[in-house]
Amino acid sequence: MSGYSGQRRHDLRIGPQPKYVDPERSPLNRTLLEPPFPAVMKAIATKRRAKRETQRAMKSNFAIATAGIITFGSQAAQMFEALSEEDQDRAFRLLARAIAMRLRTSLHGLVVHRDEATIYAHFTLSSHNRDGMPLSKSTRPAVLPGLQDLTAQVMQRFCPDIERGNRYGERLAAEADWSDIIHKSVHKLHRELPLDLAAKQAQLDALAADEETARARVAKMEERVAKLTQKTDLTTREVKRLATYQKRLEDRNAELEQVLSASQAAQIEAERLGALAAESRAREEAKTAEAIAKSAAMATAMSALTEEVAAETLHRTPAGKITAKSPERLKPAHPEIVPAVQAAVSLVEHSRQKRRDAEAAACAIHEERKALAEEREAIAREWSA
Repeated sequence: MSGYSGQRRHDLRIGPQPKYVDPERSPLNRTLLEPPFPAVMKAIATKRRAKRETQRAMKSNFAIATAGIITFGSQAAQMFEALSEEDQDRAFRLLARAIAMRLRTSLHGLVVHRDEATIYAHFTLSSHNRDGMPLSKSTRPAVLPGLQDLTAQVMQRFCPDIERGNRYGERLAAEADWSDIIHKSVHKLHRELPLDLAAKQAQLDALAADEETARARVAKMEERVAKLTQKTDLTTREVKRLATYQKRLEDRNAELEQVLSASQAAQIEAERLGALAAESRAREEAKTAEAIAKSAAMATAMSALTEEVAAETLHRTPAGKITAKSPERLKPAHPEIVPAVQAAVSLVEHSRQKRRDAEAAACAIHEERKALAEEREAIAREWSA
């Protein structure tokens, strides 16, 4: 309930808001369906939960609502903002109702925001579907891409040029580079992620200080309220003071909820950045390890190839296949070492051919000398006679 209360106050711009909100543009926001009070959403969720058999009682942090947001890429946002407000509202209503229908739940809130960088809309669904199952269980990860498909279909009725973004899996299957998929080069990722993480950590530290201050303010006001409520007889002035303190306590609780909500969002983003940094490091480490292993394999293969050339143990079969004495030392460097192996085989074959030619020439000289010697002996015998 506290989380939904903070979200509702944010959607309706009640109380303090984040610094990125432009208060001068807040009057441009449009409430198409006002989100109900937390008690109403709790009653709806409780009634639906009762439709199914449960083994445990309802928890104190029982989810009463599911919050969603409809956003656009930069180009799609320009197309959508060119529509009239009536068409924009029709598109938001149609999409929010279609999503609720797809998830078999009900729509209870829809607010359009124009006081930030681009137009977007918050919508509120019941946390349980019509069968009593919580959306956290019935909405599997495989369902979410279908919601994006549905979003594109609805928005294309109003802006035909809007396109659905390609799924990560499809882009990877098409051999897209991982760094392109996350929209940053690896070099840029390594340069910016530490800064992003540091900035997010600083934000978390600041929010932690704000939370401590907010809790102290709540505790102080609770103490004042408790002192007055413990009295049996209150004067007229004390009754007024108690009402003032109770109102201040309510406001300070709301401020605390806002800080807790912002802190939770910042923590989620910090975890996302941390996971992204870890994944980036893991990929780079894997690439480095692969390069080191490849380099070692190349060094081993080149050493083995040098020995094969020296021993002339490389051969090419009549079918053109290359054989070696130690092929297991060459294979890990395949296919990079193939050109070197082919050149080495050619070198060995050329060396063999030169040796065969030299041996043939030596043999011919020997035969010629032998014939000459025999001829000399024949002449000597004939001279003696």
